[in-house]
Amino acid sequence: MPLRWAIFHQVKSGAGLVKSRTVQVFDKYPILRGMVAYSVIWPCGVVLQEKFIAKKKNIDYDRIMRFSMFGTFYVAPTLYCWLSIARRKWPKPTLSHSLKKALVEQVTYTPFAMISFYFGMTLLEGKTVDDGLHEVSHKFWPTYLP
Repeated sequence: MPLRWAIFHQVKSGAGLVKSRTVQVFDKYPILRGMVAYSVIWPCGVVLQEKFIAKKKNIDYDRIMRFSMFGTFYVAPTLYCWLSIARRKWPKPTLSHSLKKALVEQVTYTPFAMISFYFGMTLLEGKTVDDGLHEVSHKFWPTYLP
């Protein structure tokens, strides 16, 4: 077998081992799956928003880091906990259970998540608790009830 094919097969088998181990870790600790996903999705959302919606020429890397930190270490764990509770409370994949989950989420988790976002992002910007409370009081209701 030529050397390049031997190297290719070694790399391929190594990549398969890494993938297999990653799947095992994500199966054992499912919260990590969400944390990894949010560490990528939220910053990508910021970049897309800044480049294509706000049409900014320069990317705000501090903002990207704030969104990454908040998504990874706050949103992913709280959402994981909420979904775990909802799965235990309404375990059946029926329409009635799905509707109950959606309704309860809209009146419990959604307000919690929105308040947490406004308050937490304000603190991550280096502002005060009073600034965070002000941010929540001015943005929560217009966002929750458009």
